Amino acid sequence: MKLVFFTSRFILFRLYILFVSAFLTRCEMPLPSQSFRPDMLINNYKTTSYKNGNIEWILTADKASYFYDEKRTIATNIILNYFKEDKETAEVKADQAIIYTDSMDIDLTGNVDMLSTTGNRLLTEKITWNNKTGYLDNNEPIRILRKNGDIIEGEGLRADYNLESYEIKKSIKAITSNIDKNFK
Repeated sequence: MKLVFFTSRFILFRLYILFVSAFLTRCEMPLPSQSFRPDMLINNYKTTSYKNGNIEWILTADKASYFYDEKRTIATNIILNYFKEDKETAEVKADQAIIYTDSMDIDLTGNVDMLSTTGNRLLTEKITWNNKTGYLDNNEPIRILRKNGDIIEGEGLRADYNLESYEIKKSIKAITSNIDKNFK
């Protein structure tokens, strides 16, 4: 009698395990890689941001991946042109841009090279464009090559998009090319 009771409990336990495993394999659980699957892939991507009817910026990229639920677009090999009163004020090149579609803020990463129409150039690895304030911001090493030949290096930056007004947060180093000959 004990043997029959033990055997039937064992058989029930095995059937339970078999049932649960069969149920779990039929459930579609999202794989971790599925959450990174974009809703849309776009080649030769181009998007334009307008403010009060004027072009604020135009971003072009080789490819873009759009993630609807995360409200962001990831673009690669980008060129971003900034405008003020329909005149171009700066061009930025970077390996990647993340555009947050709810705020239109942009994170630029990898070989960021920004050239303003005034001739000033910014080089860094990462910077964020805050669409609401109109400022570029980062906490990374930066290098500014000014039109007059001056070189300014530091860590961290807050600047307007034409690099006319900027604040370097720390570790500032400057190399000037034009020394006033009257200065003694």
